[in-house]
Amino acid sequence: MNHLVDNAVGIDAVIKKIQVEIYSALVSLWSTQEYTINLNGYGRVYKNTRGFKKIPEIFLKQRGDYDDAFYDDNADANFFFIENDSHPSQDEVVYTNQVKVVFCLDLMKCYSGDDRLDALAHRDVISIMRNIPISGKYNITGYEVGLERIFTGFTITGIEKDDLHPTHIFAVLIDLNYSLTDKCS
Repeated sequence: MNHLVDNAVGIDAVIKKIQVEIYSALVSLWSTQEYTINLNGYGRVYKNTRGFKKIPEIFLKQRGDYDDAFYDDNADANFFFIENDSHPSQDEVVYTNQVKVVFCLDLMKCYSGDDRLDALAHRDVISIMRNIPISGKYNITGYEVGLERIFTGFTITGIEKDDLHPTHIFAVLIDLNYSLTDKCS
């Protein structure tokens, strides 16, 4: 299910447009005639503190509650966006943010075969993101692997095994440009 913000503005408006494109492309890529992928797409996460842990959380409108955004074994895959805390601007109109688009997936449910499926996932996701038709809104600057690097600033205690085959977590790094007046319904 693609969990979309209703009336997105600013950075969330651009993220929503990217989210819609990634979601539809991945459902198409990872589904077969026999099996439809169970994919969850989320927008920007909140950096919430629970107890003494800082975790990325998504707001689930249908439940009216927050849930952590880490790998969800009730789904085959999920993705979400982590923004940087700094939003610099050169002209007070266009802002830039270094965003991580984090993908958490069960490689065996998304791909067939047994050869380096993580590399296939990296290639396919980056190819999809390179071809999203909102030119000028972001540039791909690389990708990251490793829970410590992806979730810098968050507590990862308890999820260490979420990145062991067949599950895999990686992040595509983008410099995202947006205006505070951007809108997406």
